[in-house]
Amino acid sequence: MEKLKAAYVSFGTQYYVPERLKEISAGAEKQLTDNGIELVRTDPVFGEGKEPERAIKELKSEEWDFLIANVINWTEVRGVTRVLLEFRDRPVVLYSYGGFTEGDTLISPAAGAGTTALRYPLEMWGFKFKYLFNGPDSPMDVESIIKFGRAAQVMNKLRYSRIGMIGFNDMGLYTTGFNPTRLRDMIGPEVESLDMLQLERKIERLDSGEIKKEIEKITKDWSIL
Repeated sequence: MEKLKAAYVSFGTQYYVPERLKEISAGAEKQLTDNGIELVRTDPVFGEGKEPERAIKELKSEEWDFLIANVINWTEVRGVTRVLLEFRDRPVVLYSYGGFTEGDTLISPAAGAGTTALRYPLEMWGFKFKYLFNGPDSPMDVESIIKFGRAAQVMNKLRYSRIGMIGFNDMGLYTTGFNPTRLRDMIGPEVESLDMLQLERKIERLDSGEIKKEIEKITKDWSIL
């Protein structure tokens, strides 16, 4: 299966210890890469000004399947939304990174509060996003991130795919017609119409041995009664 590739950016605030937040973000990145997700990453965004612009530029440096916006602390909302609005047409995981215990103290830099401030605006702006989180002293919900990422990967591939269509509205049935414009908008593939003569000529150019091999591969687990 093709490797997943995600853009990754974490968000916090300059009012928490920046080096500490970088350590937290690095721990999250390691969990993601250890589970096979390739990251196009940028350093954490803690405020407004130059940081969002730097992050946008670095996240645009390569192609990727989906964006992981990892909230690790209370955020400067305007800085976060400056980054996210640049990618509002892309699938996004909005992640709330859980706290952790040190000695007898629970360290919880308010990631949950940070995501709470973001969810409603993202809904209003029409983002296609999934909200995920992990509890204190628990690993990230990487399994759910991968599931979302796989769906995003398929969606991206469909945008550049083509489907051959032979015939249309078979027997005049109401259930066999479809709108190719709506299909292109909702799912992504382009539809190319083929007539029977084109199909016949393509079939004539195929190697009979290859056809036999493909038939055997498709029907190897069939039960014919």
